[in-house]
Amino acid sequence: MGVLIKTRAQLLTEILDALRDNSILTNLSAARAGFILSQVHASHLSELYTALEANTAQAYISSAAGPFLDLIGELFGIFRFPEQAALVLETERNIRFYVNTGTLAAVLTTKVIPVGTTITNSAGTISYSVLEDFTFSDTATEVFVSAISDGTGPDQNAGKNSLTVHNIGVSAILVTNRDAIESASDVETDAQLRARLSDAMLSRATGNMAAIREAINIVPGVSEVRLEPHRNGPGTVQATVIPVTNAANPRLLTLVKQNLEQVRSAGTIIDVKGPRFVPVEITLILRFQTSVEESRKTEIRRNATQALLGYLSSLRIGQTFVVKEMIQQVMDVSDDIMDFEVRSFAFQCRSQTLRNFVPDSDQLLVPDPNLDEPLRVI
Repeated sequence: MGVLIKTRAQLLTEILDALRDNSILTNLSAARAGFILSQVHASHLSELYTALEANTAQAYISSAAGPFLDLIGELFGIFRFPEQAALVLETERNIRFYVNTGTLAAVLTTKVIPVGTTITNSAGTISYSVLEDFTFSDTATEVFVSAISDGTGPDQNAGKNSLTVHNIGVSAILVTNRDAIESASDVETDAQLRARLSDAMLSRATGNMAAIREAINIVPGVSEVRLEPHRNGPGTVQATVIPVTNAANPRLLTLVKQNLEQVRSAGTIIDVKGPRFVPVEITLILRFQTSVEESRKTEIRRNATQALLGYLSSLRIGQTFVVKEMIQQVMDVSDDIMDFEVRSFAFQCRSQTLRNFVPDSDQLLVPDPNLDEPLRVI
């Protein structure tokens, strides 16, 4: 830090030595006035050194935190990213209103999904609002809409097919999100801001690894990026973009590519790819205590499914699927669960023995997108 920090004991020793060397006091034994005064001064100086150390630490990017790190960021014109709401566009064809039989117009004569229509999950903890009126034709059986989450932060991210409740008031009209929604984010952490500040001077130059990394990291929904220069030959860079949640998101990669066009050097080819996804299928059959009512069983199964989905989505790229952790997550849902049987356990569309699954370093485990219910608890 550039400041030599001294402890209370060191300060006391130096004060006593100075008094002896200058023959100011001759009796410095414990309990004497000179010794007690030396202790008091050593204590005050020690507190000063402690405050000096703490304040000095806030002057460096490597150790500054909170508002002090924000002040350093202002010097570079870099500011902490706030909480973000999740945004889904109509062109993504994700949030879908539909009917199983007949047409939408037959049950909703206005032929409009109105602006402000709310879409929530079954528990009501995640809520989205439709951004504008979406009109459909007389023969349409489905319509896709744009929507934004009513709240901010990662709690508003929604797993695939989890938004199934709306307030239109027509039971024949159904709604779902065909893909996971992952663009809601939390306030940028000190570690994330510190990494951007460390590369601030380099990233302004463009055409280097720091500029490429910064251009990718600022895209909402990006959790991490791995850069491999010269992966496909001279003048090439392979960028593996890891999403916040375990879901393929073509829009995320498109936004990343658009940002990279602003910073890449002429002649440099940047190959943007996501992680290799490993589809997962798991079916569990719960066994309950004899006293559990059927209505309670339904609720427990639903919560166990969410726990299973939550565990899978918590695994990052290359991270091992641990069977014991899966068991623990499901059993923790309720004391009414006595045991469960694993009916199916498949990775990469191949049945596996019930043991830990170790993916490759660039693989990410996701619910099988080709199945309506890849993770089931029955």
